Amino acid sequence: MDPELERLEHQLERLIASARRLADENSQLRAELDSAREREQLLGSRMDEARERVRRALARLPADMPAASDGADIADVADAHDADAQD
Repeated sequence: MDPELERLEHQLERLIASARRLADENSQLRAELDSAREREQLLGSRMDEARERVRRALARLPADMPAASDGADIADVADAHDADAQD
């Protein structure tokens, strides 16, 4: 066989192998991204639930207790954190 054809054949084989490897890696990365998105959604949901439990607990506190104003600050911080996370 012509040396130039052999060289081109080997180069083509390497390109095909690289394309397969990249396709496999792309598939794996897509699966990891989907998994990360699911975890993010679950954690966001859990944070929302926790925030709501804190708000309900704060609402049950008497208004004249110093802890009630401190608790409101905690809820404000949680809201600010969510706004930052959504940006």
